[in-house]
Amino acid sequence: MKTRHRILTVLLTALLVVLLPASLIFGTSGSQPPFTGEALTYYNGLIEKGFPADYAAPLTRLHLLYPAWEFEPLAVSRSWKETVSLETAKPETNLIHSAERYSAYRHKTNTKLYDTGFYQASREAVSYFLDPRSFFTEADIFQFYDQRTASSTSREALKTVLAGTFMENAVLESGRTYASALLQIGEEVGIDPVFLAVRLRQEQGDGKSPLLGGKCGSLLNGYYINQTATTEGGKPIKPPALGTLDSADLTALDGYYNLFNIGASGDGVFAVYKNALEYAKSKGWTSKEEALRGGAEFLKNDYITRGQSTLYLQKFDVCTTDSLHQYMQNVGGAFSEGRSLYRSFAENGLTDIGCLFRIPVYSGMPALVSQDPAGGSCTVYASAASRLSDYTVSLTSPFTKAAAHDALFGDTRVMHNETLTVSGGLTGTFNAAAYEYAWDGGEWLPLPAESSFTLTVPPEALPAWGDHLLTIRARHTYSKTGLATHTLCAVLNVTVVPPPSVTLTLRSGNAEQVKMRYEGDVYTFPTCTDPDFIGYAGSDGTLYPSGYALTLTHSVTYTAVFLPFSFSEGAALYIGAPYGSVTRLRFEVPLPAGALDALPAEVSTLTATLYRDGEGTACAATRVQDKDGKTTALQFFSPELTNAAEVRDSFSVSLSLALRYSDGTERTLTAKSSQRTAVKVATAALADETTDYTETVISFLQKLIS
Repeated sequence: MKTRHRILTVLLTALLVVLLPASLIFGTSGSQPPFTGEALTYYNGLIEKGFPADYAAPLTRLHLLYPAWEFEPLAVSRSWKETVSLETAKPETNLIHSAERYSAYRHKTNTKLYDTGFYQASREAVSYFLDPRSFFTEADIFQFYDQRTASSTSREALKTVLAGTFMENAVLESGRTYASALLQIGEEVGIDPVFLAVRLRQEQGDGKSPLLGGKCGSLLNGYYINQTATTEGGKPIKPPALGTLDSADLTALDGYYNLFNIGASGDGVFAVYKNALEYAKSKGWTSKEEALRGGAEFLKNDYITRGQSTLYLQKFDVCTTDSLHQYMQNVGGAFSEGRSLYRSFAENGLTDIGCLFRIPVYSGMPALVSQDPAGGSCTVYASAASRLSDYTVSLTSPFTKAAAHDALFGDTRVMHNETLTVSGGLTGTFNAAAYEYAWDGGEWLPLPAESSFTLTVPPEALPAWGDHLLTIRARHTYSKTGLATHTLCAVLNVTVVPPPSVTLTLRSGNAEQVKMRYEGDVYTFPTCTDPDFIGYAGSDGTLYPSGYALTLTHSVTYTAVFLPFSFSEGAALYIGAPYGSVTRLRFEVPLPAGALDALPAEVSTLTATLYRDGEGTACAATRVQDKDGKTTALQFFSPELTNAAEVRDSFSVSLSLALRYSDGTERTLTAKSSQRTAVKVATAALADETTDYTETVISFLQKLIS
């Protein structure tokens, strides 16, 4: 049995509980959890890990409240019934203080007092403290805190943990402070220094234990010689009868220290102190610093390396199969030490750091959570849920809903170009000092410190399109009598709806690219420096220049248009049928097949002027098409030339293509043919030795010239 001082410290810790909802504690066994989106995914992940539903639901809520917290199931080889039976087989295994306020936890028939004033705990009390489901709240969960993973504790934070204790300003034999020593020992041994500090506070209380003074052997010798019956506080000492011990053996225990009360068990104060000192002597702990390191190594080697890496597992040994290896007899020891550990985190603002909680899972557990024998009337051992203040969470936007003693869960959708508004509040006796929100389990961001909250997210601040987890929590002003720093208010699966999709098709020659985009996306056309490049012509009648940044609003196909804009050299004679009945000059602009067709009529205007001996008149263009109907050339004709004078008239054509780009810019392409007469063309044809003309054609050309 640990010293009476250690357990008395537990009893003197008055705990006023202001806590989380009952629904967060008792799970949802047999019912569908309210989670959606990522919250549901996390819940299902806990189920897949091996947690039952009545574990997974409250643990999911805790994870939503503290996203850096994770939970690991520990499958217990013994059944629930076997474990309870083993824990209650021997009266001394689980004890409860004899004070009247704890009478509800006593064994109903065994009235024997054990050690320094403790009764055997009842089977109902053991079941209550053994059942993990009773303690899935912000404060009570810390009895499952995994001591194998040291928290990122700074020296200043640890000093704050030690504030108000006997260790705050104390200096060890080496001249170092407790904070400095604990940080180094924790790192070297591989155990969380915050946990060590909490354990020291639990074991030594006000720091006045004789086990800290170095003169406890002499104290025991005085008890022995004088056969002292009780301490000044009235606790039974029970010294051995005179003549059964050697006083020199007792005084030889001076100079030894046992800060963690290891081995401090027995019937009466004398046995407790003597056993603790003899253990310290066996380990050579002749200084407080040696006792610190030795105690840390003991906890690591005798418990943590054996799998007992939490306060719960050190109290209730569910890891070994041959016998119980338990650090403490106080049935509520893990519960009270867990709360002390929580306070150390809460007071230092450490509740948001990463924590791993290792939680036993038993087979054959009762459907209902084991109840507190005191019905919540004992504030020291009442679970958080039983001390819940009355409060209600409500939302007025994006929907109207309220929940008593629980967070609100739901789904909402917001268009990518809309503003998301979430408003509501926490009412009742459990008031909020401020509100905070987080996206997807990320950094908590503050909301205005008011009695209610309104979160306004404009379109530009919305997260990426798709589903996102939005969590809102209330922050409370922490006090040492409180057991909640935050309350989960709302958990929304927010779907940011993307704009409608559009298909952008790009064509250049025979190549084609299809791009899937969304309305509102900006697409920048490739830059092209080819002098024949006109622009990108759209199937919607638009035309854009090279490098233009286009905001997409609909599906469209754009064709890269290349248009060499120049006349063929010279002209040709057009001879009608019957042969020679009509003679005209023909001018031609060759084009890439289909290039001109790609230009929308809305943005392009083609005009031509035919000049006859310097006098110009408008003329029409004739499109030459291939078998696929694509324009391959533009042709322009002179009037019919009917006499010898007209065939000597000089003709030319000027051409312009006015382009009106959809970005508001304009461009005009121009081309001009050379001047030609019918006689000149005929003369050139007769001189062309590369072409074989028929006698009829040669005769006609000669006649035309003459």
